[in-house]
Amino acid sequence: CNRNTDMKEHVESLNLQSASGVILLATELTTKALMYYQNLSVPYVLLDGYSDEIFCDSVSLDNCNAIFRAYKYAFNMGHRNIGYLKCSTKISNFTHRFDGFIKARQTFEPELAQEIPVVFSLPSNIKDANLYMKKTLETLPADFKMPSCFLSDLDFIAIGAMLAFTDHGYKIPDDISIIGFDDISVASFSNPPLTTIHTPAEFMGEYAAHYILLRTKEDSLEQQTPIRLTLPCNLVVRNSCSIPCK
Repeated sequence: CNRNTDMKEHVESLNLQSASGVILLATELTTKALMYYQNLSVPYVLLDGYSDEIFCDSVSLDNCNAIFRAYKYAFNMGHRNIGYLKCSTKISNFTHRFDGFIKARQTFEPELAQEIPVVFSLPSNIKDANLYMKKTLETLPADFKMPSCFLSDLDFIAIGAMLAFTDHGYKIPDDISIIGFDDISVASFSNPPLTTIHTPAEFMGEYAAHYILLRTKEDSLEQQTPIRLTLPCNLVVRNSCSIPCK
């Protein structure tokens, strides 16, 4: 479905199908949209997303703790007052990732509690992230203090920003270290290869299908205790993050 979809008719059409259950890719679904799926007549599982307002099964990523651990990794390498490359698209996964950034900042650098972190908001693809980052760098004041490390919502953003930093004269990772999120296929081929957070996408669908099968064997859908499975993510260390130069 898309923004122009009549959600009521969409759900009614799903109920006319012969499916035993539905796996909903919830990455970009709003809580308002998810409300309609409560009228499904078959079991359903949210994949790669959840809502605190929806009482249902879900399989999602541990976005908050993944960023928290990435911050800890950068902090232990010697980086301080770490910045963030935030996606301008608003979805719950990115909100939880930024929550992890703020939580880690408060945990490891409580002395910065009253300071606003350096956050650059960028589009979700490499080309536009690169262009927006270039424009941002051109408008920064001469006395701007650039963080020695940035965490990011997405690999696409990280790579686009990395290209812009390089074009602006910064060396990666000597001047600026960058950590991405998702471990997309091109991350290992970027220049330098991107240190990033690997997401276990291959297992998410398997678990969602497993829960659908479990629900189809139950007599009633009304008295279920929802299963909310959160999968951990691993940091993949490559060459875009190193000990900061003094």
